Amino acid sequence: MNKIEIVLTKQGKTFKDYRHLTITEGREICIVNFIKGRLYPDKKTMNPTYESYPVKQDAIMKVISLLNWMISKPMFRRVCS
Repeated sequence: MNKIEIVLTKQGKTFKDYRHLTITEGREICIVNFIKGRLYPDKKTMNPTYESYPVKQDAIMKVISLLNWMISKPMFRRVCS
């Protein structure tokens, strides 16, 4: 099982927004995990969304479109790939 991960963050006054995108590749299906949340000094929130795709290229195109949309917003910066 292969996994591709990308994390984007935005610093706020008292928290850090994050977007965590992963593609998990199985034998017959690829799953795109899109987790958005906030990191506070004392807790972490998250709101996960999962979409499955039968073809890896479709999953990659979905992640690329999400990345292009988020990177077009000047507030987010990429922290890992």
